[in-house]
Amino acid sequence: MTEILLLNGSPRRGGNVSRLIDEAAAGVVQEGGTPRVIEVSDLELAYCEGCGECERGAVCAIDDGFRTLHDAMISADGFIIGSPVYGWFMPAQLKTVLERSRSLLRTGRLRGKLGATLVVSARRGNMNVANAFTEFFRNAGVMSMESVFGFAGFPKGEIQHDTFARRQAFETGTYMVRLARRGDAMSLAAILGELPAVLTSGALRKTGGLWPDVPGPHEAREEND
Repeated sequence: MTEILLLNGSPRRGGNVSRLIDEAAAGVVQEGGTPRVIEVSDLELAYCEGCGECERGAVCAIDDGFRTLHDAMISADGFIIGSPVYGWFMPAQLKTVLERSRSLLRTGRLRGKLGATLVVSARRGNMNVANAFTEFFRNAGVMSMESVFGFAGFPKGEIQHDTFARRQAFETGTYMVRLARRGDAMSLAAILGELPAVLTSGALRKTGGLWPDVPGPHEAREEND
C-alpha cells in the first residue's frame, strides 16, 4: 500500500491549510493510497541547538516529538507539506522541523521519494515558503512536484472560495500516489511529463488554466502575515 505523509505546518487546527490538507488526503484515498496526517502543533519540538550531531549522519540528538516525524518521513512513499504564510515565511514550528531534518539529508534516507507543498496566504509570501522546501527536496534527493498556492484571509474556511487551489491539492494527492507506485525507475522529467499542465505552469494559475470557470486567487484581499 502506498503511504503518503501529509504534514500540517499550521498551528491552527481546522484552518485554511487544514482544508487543503484534507483535499490532498481525499485525492490520496481516491487513488487507493493511505494518507497519514501529522499536525506539527501536536508535536513537542525544541529548537535546533547547533550541536552538529546530524552532520555525522545521526538522528537529531534531541529526544522529543521530532523522532515521530523523522520515522514517518522515512517510512512514507511521499509527503505533502502544508504551510500558511506568517511574516512572509513559514511558521516557527515548521521552520524548526526543516532545521532539525538535517540528518535526513546527510543519510540520504529520503532519496527517491516524492514531495509537494501546499502554501496558503492572503496575497503574497507563498513563493518564499515554496522555495525553501524546494531546496530541501533538492538536497534530500526528493523528487519535487509543483507547489500549490492557495489564497485566503485569516478567517477559517475562506479557502473554500479558492476552488482552483482545492482542486490542485486534490490532484496533487492522486498524482503522488500514482507516481509513487512507479518506484525509483522514474526520473523527475518523467514526473513532470505525467502531471497535468495545471500543476506545472504558473501562468495557468492567473488565467484559470484548464478550467476557466474556476476563479483564480483573490488578489484584493489584505495581506495576512
